[in-house]
Amino acid sequence: MKYGYKLLISTTIFMNGCSAGTQSISNHTRSDMSHHETDFRHENFDSGQRDGPINPPPSGQSSTQCESGYERPEAINIVGEPSLVEASGIAASRTLADHYWVHNDSGHDPVVYSINQRGQLTGRLTLPTTATDWEDIAVSGCPGRVGSCLWIADIGDNLSERDDVSIIITPEPTSSGDQDAVNIWTLKVQYEDGPTDAEALFVSKDGSRFWIIEKTDGRRTKLYESQGALRDGGQVVMRSILEFDAPGIAIDRGRLITGADLHPNEKRLLLRVYTGTYEYRFDEPLEFSSIAEQMPLNVALGPLSERQGEAVCYSADGRDVLTISEDPDGNMTQPLNLYRCLDP
Repeated sequence: MKYGYKLLISTTIFMNGCSAGTQSISNHTRSDMSHHETDFRHENFDSGQRDGPINPPPSGQSSTQCESGYERPEAINIVGEPSLVEASGIAASRTLADHYWVHNDSGHDPVVYSINQRGQLTGRLTLPTTATDWEDIAVSGCPGRVGSCLWIADIGDNLSERDDVSIIITPEPTSSGDQDAVNIWTLKVQYEDGPTDAEALFVSKDGSRFWIIEKTDGRRTKLYESQGALRDGGQVVMRSILEFDAPGIAIDRGRLITGADLHPNEKRLLLRVYTGTYEYRFDEPLEFSSIAEQMPLNVALGPLSERQGEAVCYSADGRDVLTISEDPDGNMTQPLNLYRCLDP
């Protein structure tokens, strides 16, 4: 959600440096997270039993994780789409090699843009819905069926007054070019403790459940988990499963969590705040209970070029990290920043 201000964090970030982080990760306690069966009822969603995994890894891709940390950001200019001025979410494609899905914040058309790693626009996907306040996007399994889906979080609520928000799901295109989404499925979302301002979404790789992180300017923040089966048009209750210290620099709005991404192996989690990007590391997949015990790895402070950075993701193989910022003035497309893994 736009604030209508230029974020005044440059001096603080400059004084702290903009290099990749080297903070160590503590040992973790295994979490006992309950799994929920998906029951996504739609003529194009088959929730019946199948042989083999519901959502196997993309063909030709294997998941890796970076151990040493990340390089300073490499800026990649985006060309071909002048209207992408308020990028609020980014996710790596699972069907198009070295491509990323990016969308604008509130006040724009319901369009997701496909951009390759050279910054070239390769297509637009228009959805037959309303973009009230799109804040994040994930690419993960489709609930109850084989395939990859885009999960778009229409969850922005700066004033904490929306009685329900929504998650929009649509099959991920397998080709580039401009196209219209034929099928979309909508989850109506409510928080168990009332309207909540949030911008960060991440999804299990099988598409059976998802998580949203509260956006608050205080030190403590909440992690919410979806409860029960996922049904098109159905209500999903989000239950708070953890409170933890938000990462970032303790200045005004310096700890607001504006984006997230779950590693393909589900043992890493990226969080984006206005003052930088942080990575949590787990011993076991989905071990979120250990977040509260960790000092996360600082991927980068800033960078200074991202005056209102809200979007973050892993590359499709999980090795590198990418971020992109909104233009607080709403005038110019901002560069894509690539943080390459330092591992040989």
